[in-house]
Amino acid sequence: MWHRSAGQARADHRIFFVGVGLFLCSFAIWVTDMIGTACDPHNHLITGHAIWHVLNAICVWRLAVFYRLPR
Repeated sequence: MWHRSAGQARADHRIFFVGVGLFLCSFAIWVTDMIGTACDPHNHLITGHAIWHVLNAICVWRLAVFYRLPR
């Protein structure tokens, strides 16, 4: 069994759940873009796929912060 020593901080799982929540939101946006629900063919700058990339970048950053914290 793993034990935490007295000086170790406890991981904040909210950071993890924010990362997972962002991933789920980005996946939903990506799916709506793929099936054409949220796709505007005249807008080539802001698309569901672009939003997916931005949200996934934030998601990976949040998950990296979580896994970098001491447990």
